[in-house]
Amino acid sequence: MEEEGYSNDWFLDDINSSLNTILAMIKTDTQQLPQLDLLGQIRQCLECLACSSPEEMASQRARFVSLSWPADLRVVLQRLFRTFGIPEEYVRLSYEMSNFASQCLGNDWLRSDLKFLKLLASLSSGRLRVILDEPDKVDIDQLIACLHLQEFFIGCVEDDADWLGDD
Repeated sequence: MEEEGYSNDWFLDDINSSLNTILAMIKTDTQQLPQLDLLGQIRQCLECLACSSPEEMASQRARFVSLSWPADLRVVLQRLFRTFGIPEEYVRLSYEMSNFASQCLGNDWLRSDLKFLKLLASLSSGRLRVILDEPDKVDIDQLIACLHLQEFFIGCVEDDADWLGDD
């Protein structure tokens, strides 16, 4: 049983290392949009972290938040969300990455950046309306991402109303 824990720690360390490297590289390149395949890799890493057991996530969350990639991810996502006329695939990946990051990092991910929290809450609410505007064409992955984000924001208000303030 200890070998499984060791193996899983090694796996989580590899994912965190990959996220640190990829996001640091993307964050420094402000001249062009990130490559979609790199964003896809980030999404996959975040999904792997989000799919970890709840007990494991609770024990690892503080360590994850102390790494550089959560802050770098906020910067990259904020740039993507604020880019005018961005292709739809970037928008899709941005919401999916935000969803998985909120699942694996919890409230601590956004606690230090309330402006980004407000931006993401507002945009995901609007995105949810757009997704549901045409019921015949609902993209289930996008719907799930936006609904999870809305649930996350409600949890932030319910659990940690003190750090959110009255805004």
